[in-house]
Amino acid sequence: MAVDIEKTEFCETLNCEGVQDRTVCGLRTEENGIRLKLFKNECELIKYGCSVIDELAYGLINKEYCDQSFTDFNGSLDIMENNGQKLNHILFHANATGGCADYKCINMDLNEVCGIRQDGVGFRIRLFDNKCELLKYNCENIERYDETDIFICKQSDSFNQGDNFEISDKNITNLIVVNTNMLGQYDNINDTIDSFFAASHVFDLPMKEVKPFNTRRKLLKYAGPVKVFVPWIVKPKNISNDTFHRPTLSSCYHKCPTKCPDTYAPVCGVPGIVAREPSIMFQNHCFMDVAQCKMFWEGKSSTAHSSSYVETSFLFCMGDEMNAVYRFLPAIRTLQHMGRLKKKGKFRAKLRNFRYVSEFRSGRPKFMG
Repeated sequence: MAVDIEKTEFCETLNCEGVQDRTVCGLRTEENGIRLKLFKNECELIKYGCSVIDELAYGLINKEYCDQSFTDFNGSLDIMENNGQKLNHILFHANATGGCADYKCINMDLNEVCGIRQDGVGFRIRLFDNKCELLKYNCENIERYDETDIFICKQSDSFNQGDNFEISDKNITNLIVVNTNMLGQYDNINDTIDSFFAASHVFDLPMKEVKPFNTRRKLLKYAGPVKVFVPWIVKPKNISNDTFHRPTLSSCYHKCPTKCPDTYAPVCGVPGIVAREPSIMFQNHCFMDVAQCKMFWEGKSSTAHSSSYVETSFLFCMGDEMNAVYRFLPAIRTLQHMGRLKKKGKFRAKLRNFRYVSEFRSGRPKFMG
């Protein structure tokens, strides 16, 4: 067997004592794919290469690859201190056959995880010893489990999320009232035509308007598109499509709540255009998400899966005549931005559609759709 004298001499003089710990990511190619491994510093990576043959040594790669990979496994970027208990090397397979045995699941990781998957009209749950075991199971089987809340797999008297919220006369929660301005900066919607439409307009994706330049002449100085609207809701980087996120993927990306606070911060929820559900005032945003998830899972109507409630101005929850206004607002708003309709001037005339709240007719509302 040939001996690399140059490597041997280098490794004999290698000393990692006193080297500052700065986590680095190592990569090596294997028959079934590539393997990533974290090292305390670059010296430790080289030291590991000295103790194995060249085929088992790791090369240096950007740390972002390990950060993203180990985040999915361990739920945190700061995992170096727990390397003894958590998975610190991953094999990414070139194909899904014959490589599942390479998952080295450490028995010392006692963080159990709950898996859930759809099974016919219902769902099947399974408790795994750790996240590595869940990933290994998904690798070996066609039916894949998604990670969900641990209490779902541990529905017992000793572990139940509802245990801490038993009704008791001695434990009465105070009702919190939040004094908020529902119209934001538009205290008087009858001030100008511009403020009226800005306060009452609603989009499929909630947007807020960026103040344009003073005159349209200034716009001619700048080539290219002008940013007029920015979203209220920021789309997260990592979107989960598991069971508890699916009903809200088209609106606010929240996880379906299991409980809601008593906070009184009312919001008006408007469903999608194709939905036949009414616009409803909810106690707070959390209750709106609960209603949306309940309709999605239980199929309360023929359009339940498209009923993506969006938080908007409370004007759209004040009567069935408001729903008709929802139809023509986008056209008028577009004409204003095109310069076909003036936005300046006082809005003096009272709209008959917006009567006093006490004058709204009682009876069954005319739902949208």
